[in-house]
Amino acid sequence: MEEEFVPSFWEEEISLDLPSPEPETNRTFIEKWYNGAANMYLKTIHPCSINGVKPSGR
Repeated sequence: MEEEFVPSFWEEEISLDLPSPEPETNRTFIEKWYNGAANMYLKTIHPCSINGVKPSGR
């Protein structure tokens, strides 16, 4: 059953992505969200922050 569930999930993702009226706008939104999430991830989990030392001047 797991093998059947995974492909159906991907089919839903593709079917939802294809009929997008404004793929460019949707892509920019995803890129902005991804960049924001990446920045938050870098700020939250950072070697300096893990060691408890805040980077200065960077």
